[in-house]
Amino acid sequence: MEPVAYWRALRKSWILIVVLMIVGLAVSFGVGKALPDSYKATTSVFVTAAQGSNTTELQQGAIFTQGQVQSYAQLATTPAVLRPVINDLGLKTTTTDLAKKVTSTNPLNTVIVQISVSDSSASQAARIANGISASLRTVVSDIAPSSKGGASAVRVSIVTPAQAPTSPSSPDRHLLDVAGLLIGLVIAVIIALARAASDKRIRSEQDIEALTDAPVIGRVQRPGRRDAIILRDAPTDPSAEDYRRIRATLQFAGLTGAVTSLTVTSPSDHEERAAFAINLALSSAERSQRVLLIDADLRGVGTAAATGVSSTHGLVDVLGGSVSLADAVVQWNGVDVLPTGAVPSNPTVVLGSPSLAGLLAEARDQYDFVIVDTPPLLPYADALAVVRETDGALVLASDMHTTRPELLRTLTSLDGVKATTIGVVLVDSHALVRSARATAPTSSRAAAAPASAAPASASTAGASATSSSSQTATSTDDVEADDRAAAEHARVGASARSPRTTPQTSPRKPSSARGGSRPAED
Repeated sequence: MEPVAYWRALRKSWILIVVLMIVGLAVSFGVGKALPDSYKATTSVFVTAAQGSNTTELQQGAIFTQGQVQSYAQLATTPAVLRPVINDLGLKTTTTDLAKKVTSTNPLNTVIVQISVSDSSASQAARIANGISASLRTVVSDIAPSSKGGASAVRVSIVTPAQAPTSPSSPDRHLLDVAGLLIGLVIAVIIALARAASDKRIRSEQDIEALTDAPVIGRVQRPGRRDAIILRDAPTDPSAEDYRRIRATLQFAGLTGAVTSLTVTSPSDHEERAAFAINLALSSAERSQRVLLIDADLRGVGTAAATGVSSTHGLVDVLGGSVSLADAVVQWNGVDVLPTGAVPSNPTVVLGSPSLAGLLAEARDQYDFVIVDTPPLLPYADALAVVRETDGALVLASDMHTTRPELLRTLTSLDGVKATTIGVVLVDSHALVRSARATAPTSSRAAAAPASAAPASASTAGASATSSSSQTATSTDDVEADDRAAAEHARVGASARSPRTTPQTSPRKPSSARGGSRPAED
């Protein structure tokens, strides 16, 4: 993973990081409350030579005490010193247990012995410390060498009596809180990075570019409100501009010019192809173009149900020769929709019939733009039967559902039939309603659409599309100006983003994804 990927993973998991830090803080706070308070009292004794008649004797005494003070510090934790303390204070403990509470040290280059005692009682800790210093003075006097007069040659003086501490020395609750926060942070970071490393989903355009040479045509951003058919219900919403930019980009994505027919497909059923195809069709109709939206999803409920159109005839009937294209088309919001018709038992065979090529050739002659919505490519082969008869495939990838292996298999399948991959569109998981197919018309215009839908000829469809487009756009000149600006922005931005393709928006000819072999073209 690149550094920016680490940062992106941490930013996405900020809630997890905050929660685990709070949990770590709560645990450390609980541990601090559960641990008993311990108080430490400290006393200091000063060890010197008892006497000397001249400078030489004093110097010798100082050297002697300097050499012995370490031994006296160790002596403070011995039974000889601790037993009298136990007896004097009436402590119910042993010398071994008491020694565990005592710490005796000699600071470097000094003749001072510091005796510290830890106890659950502040006053008891002070009493024990003072008792040990007094007992140490007695024991040292007994075991130290004596002068000629019989007095001890070493004097132990208490310079700092122990005082009862006012606050516990342990546990250090502030340190525990900091440790809890840090432990929670570390655990959260590890989980976030591990999850990001194991996540195979397509998260960004960079993931697509690192996986394949197929250009990224655009990204459908999250709309301002939950409308699957955003171009119909909220055409001024910022998210509607995503579809207009994609449509403008398609003007330069063809091998010989603008794309006039395309197959919309995806690896799985999570990418909301129907909603995307409808919005793309509406964005084309805004430009006063004659648009045909073909519902070739014979596996389930597709664009026809999402738009609300109904017809007794459809794609299956046209392919079977029982009805003409003009008689099966239904006009809806400036877009001609060819529904599926009666669903056959063998969709792949029906879509693979020779009559499909004739139908699409007729559609291209009568319409400026033809969009074919197909089932997901990985579970079904229907899209492979359609894509060769159009200018190419526009593959949708969801940033929450599509994995890198799934996208790679989809593009490889298109390569296998020598189809052109026009590009990939990254769909934000929140950009469309959970299921566009479950969307019912809510506005008065949408509610009236099914009732007013009727078979329309190709020529009538063109006039109707022009009329509807003129109602939704302020002027044809403004729409065309916006399209030109969006197309130029998309072309320049794509070229700057990926210098590997020339230009970035050029379609991906039949070839395997990176790392694989390229099949020979016919």
